Amino acid sequence: MHQPGALLQLVDVSAGRLQIDDGKIPLAVPVCERIAAYLDHRAASRLNTASPHRFINRRSAVETRKVGRRGIKLLLGPGVRCRSIGEDRILAETMAGRADARRLHDMCGMPVNAGLRYADVVDRPGFAGTSLPCLRPACPRNLTVMPTGCGPALCHCIVCQDIEELDPRVQSTVDVIEQHGWQVTMVPVGRNEAPGWAYTIGLWHQYRIPELAMFGLDIHLMQTLLNGLARRAVEGHALKADQERHDVANVPIMLKAVDYRWYKAFFGTAIGYYRRPPFPFLQVVWPSRDGAFPWQPGGEDLLDRQPQLALRPEEHRVGVWTQDL
Repeated sequence: MHQPGALLQLVDVSAGRLQIDDGKIPLAVPVCERIAAYLDHRAASRLNTASPHRFINRRSAVETRKVGRRGIKLLLGPGVRCRSIGEDRILAETMAGRADARRLHDMCGMPVNAGLRYADVVDRPGFAGTSLPCLRPACPRNLTVMPTGCGPALCHCIVCQDIEELDPRVQSTVDVIEQHGWQVTMVPVGRNEAPGWAYTIGLWHQYRIPELAMFGLDIHLMQTLLNGLARRAVEGHALKADQERHDVANVPIMLKAVDYRWYKAFFGTAIGYYRRPPFPFLQVVWPSRDGAFPWQPGGEDLLDRQPQLALRPEEHRVGVWTQDL
């Protein structure tokens, strides 16, 4: 039995079939063509080395051992992951195949539903015909900054990853998002009398719009306000960090980017749905009766009702909002 994750050698491919232990798997014609093209490219450009691994340095080029993690980090630079390189490779294949999800399935072993997500990114106006965007150094690792303007914004949620067996609660979230476009999760008053909060799930998956979170008011009122803001965003009214809005309530509200270090404390259901970043959040901050926001003179009393999630947790005033960190 071939062990999952075992390294396949090029000699395992012969006469259009993949040899795995005692079995042979026929390969699709596009796969055979791409393997042949790769072998031609490798023969012409690859270094003359015995190493079968993707990353090679001067020491490992004459050996068969892997490059260590530290060496790979030095090679790629800060903020770059091997997974990101894989995503770039899939995007390049999507562009070369004119957004053909079936081709992605044949080439990358990707579920068709997940391939359609990549195809949707490539089909967006202004994207086709351009060079492959960079997903790495130009995009900050910190989710405080919206991942826009530096390449396609990907989604790694359980729907995009085509995960079938789900917890009933997660399945309920999936069903609501599929039917309505997003879900507003409401968290009532917590322990130690922490005010309640509410937040959206699904805006990033469905529309690549940042998720929204609101704190300190009646949870049903916050649900109404978040739904209204989400509807306006879907209609084309862009949401941006540090944006002041006057079209949601009878008072102005401010949008502040949420530092990802707060996610675990407040957005557990969203983490269960998205599994891993990116899924940016914007905090919807409301002012005092005098129109002052929590960070402004006269708004200090609001800090017990609304956390300042734009700050790092260690920069935040110790109190009810930092108890679960």
